[in-house]
Amino acid sequence: MATKPPSAAQLAARKKFAEMARNGSLNRKRQIAAKKKTAGAAKSNPVKKTVSAKPSRLAGKVKRNPSSGMVKGYAVICMHPKPHTVAITTSMVDAKKIGQDYASRENVQVAIKPVSVHKAHFA
Repeated sequence: MATKPPSAAQLAARKKFAEMARNGSLNRKRQIAAKKKTAGAAKSNPVKKTVSAKPSRLAGKVKRNPSSGMVKGYAVICMHPKPHTVAITTSMVDAKKIGQDYASRENVQVAIKPVSVHKAHFA
């Protein structure tokens, strides 16, 4: 497999990098960057570290019920030009009415899909 020869810009960058490595300025730049990182860590918010560590410790204590507060609903989906939800109802009859009305008004196809929706959506 043949490789392309390096461009003039690549050759110049290599030469500059080699010169920086010889005279030690490359190490100084790395030391400055390391100091900035450690200085930034000292100023960081200790609460963020605590919060990020807590979920793993609390995972066993949290009781989750993903179905709590969920109700069965029906989504009316417009199929043209990109599928998008037009309405969500708890009644299939209402979903059919909305779908027929929307399809005739917008001259598009609609689909009705059963979905689980949080009951606060209908409040």
